[in-house]
Amino acid sequence: MIRKLCSWTLSFVLVFSVSVIVLPGLGAFAAGNAFEDSFSGGSGSWKPLSGSWSAANGEYVQSATANSTYWTAIKDKRWGDATYEFDMKLLNNGGSNLSWAGFQFKKMLQDDGPFDSGFMLYVRANGTIELYKVNKVLDSAATGLSFTTSRHVKIVNNAHNIKVYVNNEATPRIDYTDKTFASGYSGLAASTSSWSFDNVSVKGGDLPYTIHVGNENLLYTDAQMPRCPLRWMPPSPR
Repeated sequence: MIRKLCSWTLSFVLVFSVSVIVLPGLGAFAAGNAFEDSFSGGSGSWKPLSGSWSAANGEYVQSATANSTYWTAIKDKRWGDATYEFDMKLLNNGGSNLSWAGFQFKKMLQDDGPFDSGFMLYVRANGTIELYKVNKVLDSAATGLSFTTSRHVKIVNNAHNIKVYVNNEATPRIDYTDKTFASGYSGLAASTSSWSFDNVSVKGGDLPYTIHVGNENLLYTDAQMPRCPLRWMPPSPR
């Protein structure tokens, strides 16, 4: 009898392109890792993007006071829901009680500033705190606290809800819900003033990598399928 050396069991072949989605310019990153920094070993985990940032005496200081905005990012880490905590102290208000500093979270690109993407918690020199996203103040509260003494700030972001606690208080000063940003990068920022930061921590669950399956590409129809050559094969033993 005549047999084929191989046979095709599919009438057509589809090929899918598979890619791991990484935003432009980000490269590889560690997703969702817990992060803690007391700055006792310097500031190697940070990427200064504007201003004058330096680690000294176990603190991270932004010392520029010109009329501008300064920020620095936690390197190569991003989170979804997370709890952000840090200590901050006002060193020089730059001549204005409305100058501010604070924490960025869920920004889309690591290098984004406070006005580019994500959420920002401002603490003003007069003690007012403001939750902000691009071009909009979402909520604010007057704490009555002086930040010339180091104060502890905690941001709890659970699903779409954001709670802000100041000075280890049990009741949040801000309790707000916003669905704009699902995940992103984090960092510190200041404007027209000098502040010190310490004991920065971020705790949140791992983020899954996003895999996109591209459109299928038809390589062969049944009629076009490559055929194996035919040759004589002896009958199989019974």
